[in-house]
Parts: sequence; C-alpha cells; structure tokens
Amino acid sequence: MSPLNKKKKSFWRSFGQLENTQKFRDFLHREFQKDASVFPEDGVTRRSFLKLLGASAALAGLAGCDVRRPKRFITPYVSSPESFIPGKTVYYATSMALGEEVTGVLVESSEGRPIKIEGNPSHPGSLGAVKGFQQASVLDLYDPDRLKKSRYGQDHISLAIAKKKVQEIAQKYRSTRGQGLAIVTEAQVSPTFYRLLHELQETLPLLSVHRFEAYQDDAVREGIHAVSQSWVRPSYQFGKANIIVGFGSDFLGAEWNSIPNIKSFSKRRDPDSEEGMNRLYMVESTYTITGAKADHRIRVKQSDIKWVLLALCRLLLDKQLIDQSALRSFVSQVGPFRNPSGVELRLLDAIALDLVSSKGRSLVTAGYQQPPVVHALVYMLNDALGNNGKTVVYFDQPFSSYSFNQESSLSSLTSLVDKVSKKEIETLLVMGGNPAYLAPADLEFDKKMHAIPQVVTLSSSDNETTHASGFVIPRSHYLEAWSDLVSLDGTLSIGQPLIKPLYESLSDHEFLSLLLGKEVDGCDLVRQSHGCSSAAWEEALRSGILTYGASSRRGSLGVQARGMHVFLDAFSKGFSSGLELTFYPSYSLYDGRYANNGWLQETPDPISKLTWDNALFMSQATAKKYHIAHGDLVTVSFGGRKMDVAACIQPGQADNTCSMAIGYGRNVVGRVGEKAGFNANSLRVSSSYDTVIGVRLRSTGQSYVLATTQEHGSMEGRPIYRYTDLEDYKKDPYFAKEMVEHPPLVSSWPEKKYEDGYQWGMTIDLNKCIGCNACTTACQAENNIPIVGKSQVLNAREMHWIRIDRYYEGTVENPKVLHQPLTCMQCEMAPCEQVCPVAATTHSEEGLNDMAYNRCVGTRYCANNCPVKVRRFNFFDFHQRNPQAVDKERIHLFDYFKQPDKTVRMQFNPDVTVRMRGVMEKCTFCVQRINEAKIMAKNEFRLVKDGEIKTACQQTCPADAIIFGNILDLYSDVAKSRKRKRDYKLLEELNLKPRLSYLAGVMNPYPFFETSDQHLAESRPV
Repeated sequence: MSPLNKKKKSFWRSFGQLENTQKFRDFLHREFQKDASVFPEDGVTRRSFLKLLGASAALAGLAGCDVRRPKRFITPYVSSPESFIPGKTVYYATSMALGEEVTGVLVESSEGRPIKIEGNPSHPGSLGAVKGFQQASVLDLYDPDRLKKSRYGQDHISLAIAKKKVQEIAQKYRSTRGQGLAIVTEAQVSPTFYRLLHELQETLPLLSVHRFEAYQDDAVREGIHAVSQSWVRPSYQFGKANIIVGFGSDFLGAEWNSIPNIKSFSKRRDPDSEEGMNRLYMVESTYTITGAKADHRIRVKQSDIKWVLLALCRLLLDKQLIDQSALRSFVSQVGPFRNPSGVELRLLDAIALDLVSSKGRSLVTAGYQQPPVVHALVYMLNDALGNNGKTVVYFDQPFSSYSFNQESSLSSLTSLVDKVSKKEIETLLVMGGNPAYLAPADLEFDKKMHAIPQVVTLSSSDNETTHASGFVIPRSHYLEAWSDLVSLDGTLSIGQPLIKPLYESLSDHEFLSLLLGKEVDGCDLVRQSHGCSSAAWEEALRSGILTYGASSRRGSLGVQARGMHVFLDAFSKGFSSGLELTFYPSYSLYDGRYANNGWLQETPDPISKLTWDNALFMSQATAKKYHIAHGDLVTVSFGGRKMDVAACIQPGQADNTCSMAIGYGRNVVGRVGEKAGFNANSLRVSSSYDTVIGVRLRSTGQSYVLATTQEHGSMEGRPIYRYTDLEDYKKDPYFAKEMVEHPPLVSSWPEKKYEDGYQWGMTIDLNKCIGCNACTTACQAENNIPIVGKSQVLNAREMHWIRIDRYYEGTVENPKVLHQPLTCMQCEMAPCEQVCPVAATTHSEEGLNDMAYNRCVGTRYCANNCPVKVRRFNFFDFHQRNPQAVDKERIHLFDYFKQPDKTVRMQFNPDVTVRMRGVMEKCTFCVQRINEAKIMAKNEFRLVKDGEIKTACQQTCPADAIIFGNILDLYSDVAKSRKRKRDYKLLEELNLKPRLSYLAGVMNPYPFFETSDQHLAESRPV
C-alpha cells in the first residue's frame, strides 16, 4: 500500500454509528428492522398471513378468481391510429417551467400516454438532462387527486358553464375599465401570456396585476440594479472558472438554472483534464448539495454571511489586490473590520489569494436568500476581479417592462393585500400558485381572501387557495397544454401537449383569452404570438425550440456607486446574537407544489436522508444548549407566533441557527401529502421571510418519529467510498486500487470468458456525482417502482433500485459530506446466484444478473448474501393498491387486493414487468432498453454502437457521472473509463468481480492549507 494511503479514512453515516450505540449495533445484526417480516396489524405474522392467504386462495379458486394474479381485460383497437406501431414508444419535445427556470424535455409516449421525461439535448436549460422535479412531473399528470371539474360555490359545474361565467366577469368590468378587478399570478415566462395580458390591460387599464412566487431571485436583480441601473439576471459560466466562492449559494441544488450549472461545474471536477480541476469555497449556514461538493466549507450563521463577504472585500482592498473605487467607498463607510465568529482568517487569505491569482477565471456567487446588499457586493467584486463578461454574463430580465416584475414578489403581494384591506378589490383572479399557503403569515392572505366578494382560482389541484375560493377551475397540466417559454438566455421554446386533457381544464392562455371575450384554442394563441411559417412551426414542434437566444446577453454593465448608500443600514446593527431560523425550498417538494407526489415524498433528502417529513435542523451544540434530543417535538415561537415541529440534529449546521424546509404541513392537499411534515410558513413574515432572527425553542416533552434511510444498507466500515486530495493524487494516481490489500483470489468454479458480442458494464464518477437523487427518481419512473409509505420506510422496506449513500467524514461540527450512488453491481461471481434455491437469479450471457420474477418464491436468501445490500423485497403488493394513496401510519391487511386508480396505471412503462408481492427486485441496467437497441441493431445487421444505449439513471444525470456501455468494445467510453487510474471496484477482496466500477473522488483544497502558517492576516489590524 502506498505510504500516502496507509491512514484509513473513517466515515460515518449517523450519530448512532459515530457513537456506536447499542441501537445501531442491533441494527447492523438485523437484515431488516424489527418486525420487518410482520404485518402492521397486531398479531398477524407473515407465517399466519400465508395461512390466511392459502385459505383465501382456496375460496378464490372456488369463485374462479386468482387473488395473487388478478385478471386483466384488454380492449383492441377498432381502427388503429395512423402511423401507430403497437409497442413502439415515441418521443415528443416540449418545455417545463419551474418558477422562471425553463427546462426543455423529451417526453416518452406509449400508445398516447406520456410515461417518462428526459432532457432535450438541444435546449440550453437541460442539455439532455433533467432533475427529480421534471422526472416526477409525469406522475402529477396522473394524480387521481387532481381537480376534475369546475366548482362554483358548493356545486360542480361543466367547463362550458365555467367559461361563460369567466366571460361574464370580464364583461362586468369593462364598464369600470377594470376598477375592482385584480390578478395574482405565479412567475411567468411565456410571451403569449404577456401578449394576452397586455391586450387585457389595454381593455381594462385599471386592472391590478400582481406576481407572487415563494422562492425567487428578486434580491439578485435588486442588488445588481442598485449598482448597474439595469434589470438583468446573472448566468454563471462555471466551466470557465478555476476558483469559485459561494456565499449561501446553492447553485447545484435549489436555485434556478441548476442543470446547466451542474453540467459546467462537473466538467471541471476531473483531476486529469487539461484545463485542471476547479476549487470551490462555500460559506453557508446549513448543509446544501453545493456545500457537499466544496473543497473548503465555512459554516456561519445566515445573517453573518454578508459580514464574511465584507471581510473578504476589505482584505482584497487593504492589500491592494483589487482596485474598485465604488467598492472601496462603500467598505470604508461601513466602519472597522469585524470578523464573524468561527471564520478562520487564514482561510479568508487563501480565498483572497486564489481569487487574485485567477482574475478573469474566478467566480463569486450569492444565493437567492441573501439580501440585495450581498448581490451588489458580489457584482462589484466580480467586476473588480475581471470576471464580469467572462465567468459571469448578464441577460436582460425578460418582460421587465411590466411594473409588477420590477418590484419584488413580496412587495407585489403586500400591495394587493393593502388594496383588499381598503376594499378596492371586488374580484380576484388567482392564476396558479398557492398564495393562501405560502404568503407571509402577517399578511393573513387566506383570511383576506374571504373578505373579497368573488375569488376565482385556476389550479390543477385542491389546495389552501382553492379552499378559500368561491369559483374554482381546473388548470391544465403542462403536458396537456400549449405554451411558449423564454429561457434566461432568450431561447424561445415550445410547449406542446402530449395528451388530451384528462379532465375539463383550462390553460393560463385559454383563461386569459376568455377574459378578452374570446374562446381561442391554445395552439392558435401560441402561433398568433409568433406568426411563423408552417415549416418553421413544424420544425419547432420537432426540436422543441422556436428560436435560440443570446440576443439579450449584455457585456460589462459598469458600476454606479450612488446606488449603494441604501445598503449601509444592513451593516449598522452588527452581528446577530439571537437564535436564527432559516427557511429554504425542499429538495423534494420545492415550495409545496409537489406535496402530493409520492415519488418525491419518498425520495430521501440528499443530506439528512429524511423522507415523508421536514424537520427543524440544528447542530449538536445548539441541541445541547436547549436540552433537545433528536426526534423531540419542540415549540418554535417568534413575534407572538408559534409552531410545533420535530427536531433533527444535523452535522455541519452552524451553531445558534436552525433551518427548515418549506412545502410541508399542507392543510388542504391530496391523500399523499396529507399529514406530511410541518408548516414552516406559520413563522414566515414579510420582514423576515427567509430568515427569522430571535426565535425561541421549548421542548414539549413529546417525541415524533422521523423516517430516515441514513443507516439502511450500512456496510460496516468497509472502504466503500475512496478519495484523496489533488496533491496526493498527483503523487500516487493509483491510490484507490491500493486502499485494499488481499491475497490472490481464486474462484471456486470456472469463470465465464467474454470474447465477442456484449458484456455490459457501468462506471460512476464519484467526483462528478452531487447526490441530487435525479437518478433515483428516473429509475422509479422507468421501472415501475412503487412507493411504500412512511411506516414501511421505518421498516427499511423502501423499494428504490438505486440509492445515494451519504457519508460523513471528520468532526460533527463541520464534516465532509460524500455521496455515492449504489445499485446492483451485476457481479460476475454473484453471491446471490449461489444461494437461490429456485435459480430465480441467474447470470446472462452478457454479464447481467437477471431476475425471473415468476420463479422467485421470496426466500430472501439472495438479499442476505448480497454484501452491498442493493436488493429489494416486495413485501406487499403495492402495485395492486393505489400508489398515490399510501397510508403512512397503518396499512390494512386487505388493501393489497384493491385495484390502483386507472389514471395512475396510465404511467406504467409497458416494457417493464409490474412485479407482484413476494418477489425480489433490483437494478437490471435497464435491460428493456438494452434489448430494444439490440433488436434494432440486429435488424440492421450490426452491433449496438457505443452510446446508443443509455440507462435511465445515466440519461437523466445532470452531472454526467454515469457511463454505460459494452466493456468488450475497447473504444467505448465505459471501457476507457475502466482503464483510468482512479477506477476501483467495490469489495474487490470478496472476489465479486462486479460489472460496475467507480472513479474515486479527488478533492482540491488550498495547497498546504493545513500546515501553512503564513497568511495575510498576520499584519491586518483587527
């Protein structure tokens, strides 16, 4: 073993493992948690249920019905649709908007049913990849809890009557020129929407229009506008940056435009690339996906982030490393230097030296939840470093001429509430969103809605806003509607429907058209906006893009210091001493719009591994200070408001701070989101919408069970994740292979020789993977994987075929976070195959570990013998239940014989078997995609080409961390990847010979940072 790697790295996944508690030791000695093989019903064991099932089957036999395999009836086509080939899926291009982020997607359609979402390689917002939100959006289409009919008062009405009533409302306000009529809408990026709105405002000039989005980049635009006098939005070119410094910036996670960010950032995480590896510094209060990829992470309170940025600016100016008169003027007015608690001065020196040494090749970013002053300072700092126009470019804010887009979302909604309080609004039209749930608590928007004589809401599902509305119209899903969307760079993409609306619904454009007194089809409305020829329109539908952007790109905007004086008050109060609570969008539910999506509810949080809930995250030191234990139900109070929430001790959280995801605790929601989590919005107020300072904590004496997967599949300290630093990697590039020593391995039986044809394999680059869970959701959509519910996750029964293991390394206060995707290794010497008594799992001629579901009898011997714990046992027949209606507390014994909702069944992939209860499941390397490509190649008398097959996880991965292909093809990407110096195989010492291998991680910390005593701070006055 190399001297550099003799020291074994110590990873831990939970406090139980770190402290080696008895509970954790007991868990390791169980294959599944306590009562995992027992039904939730008292006194009903698996054995007794089998007896019951035997009796039920006998009775069913007498009735001529099979309980285990219920009959299905198919209906043949009377006349087949034109150009339709049965069993052949087709792809259509469309676009999806999430806030002001536009993602071009390709939608797989089977017999007219959209079943899978992929990224559109031609679209700059996706570049061929998508994240979990886009993948799971197809499930929302088939959500049985969607609004199906319009509701007027307590009565359901037809769409025709609803349309007539909307036109009557518009006609009524023509006589008042719109006085008394108001619209509140989500963030909109559709030219057709604004064209129709402009026509409506010309007809009704006194119409009041407002915008509200719970998570937005208003502070970014306001900060940059203050110093540039331009309404622009930044676009970060991470692929061009050698040094990146983020101030509360989750640019790889929750922020808009994250897919292009991930793509460009991950390309620079290759230590062998000619451009060299980038270095990331992160300053944040709570652990984020971006913070997990940082080479250096500084944890500070949210309110102190601006002080860290100011200290960095002061250091650069004092040492004359940059020259920026406007920045110098502002810093000098703030006052003497102050160092936030816990920030190492020499780390600031390292950041300063790195930034200066990479002028024009560095990049400073700030998060959406940072105040405008931070974004103003970041803009000036990038300008002083020569980064503006190079590593960060600016684009004109689309539709900024509309006044409601120039003011912040909160200001716009506050203005609406003021008008309602003055009784100036008689009719309110709510177009999407859920302001009654997401609005600041002090505005009491839900109560104010009841004071408005008439509220009309266009919504896809029942929510808190529709509950307070007298007139509700179903809103079309984006896969059912025509639209056009403008990306940040000006690219104009087309949104085309993939299916006829399942219910009587309207799109935003059709709703505005009704207000104009027209009834125009959505397709015609979009075409009228652009007036393109038939050929151009057909091409746009084929590619998904009407025109490419970059026309709105701006060069250097300059700096105007006069706008900075408004920010001096931000530093007048000094450091905050009170306990802070920061709110952030959930990685699973965003702002709550996906609360009824089972796939996302069950996807573990990338950092905490929490499912089906949010929690109040705090550091171990903070928990001890307030005498709080993990899982305690605590009361959080602020300004006369309070809420009860479960506490979760989170390593890496800044001391004296708490954080909490929004989007949970919905009061009016479908069956999946009901009773899931806690409503963080009850403490969010206008003046402290993102961060509340001065909250109080008090334990209620009660506890709450949180379902996490952080200890599931533990491999007991084996060297699973392997990484080193860049300097050590240059000295010993084969370190990963040398981390495990074992004698020569000899197989017990002859090994299969692969000489020609196919041998499928995969590599995963741990340096690129960010742990975003997009692969997990994609696999679930592709392979008909059911959700199981919170109670079953607590029993370690989650069914995901690919999981993202999260490891900590280092101290509890600020550990490193490491992510590793783990799926079936497709072992050549597979332990599972050796123990199966019925040969249900066997090895294929192409190196795959196949499963014969009809042969499996559920002994679970294979799972017991799998050293990497990647097999899933289908304890219950979840597919025979409604996957969107999982009871998260108890499961009734006979619910498993019910039929799932027919709309949910429409999403199932027909190329993949829908498994029944009592069989083992696992990753198959998407064998259905392999076979489809092989059949096509065989028909063309050739072999499958490299890159022709992409597994679901590979295709969706925004970081391009997964490579799949034929190992026997020496020119294939996967074969080349397996020959790289960083390549290693999991548990090689067990002679598994897996077909999946990993590229070890390489960190890029500041050189010799741990041992260097020389730093600029030595001579700095404090």
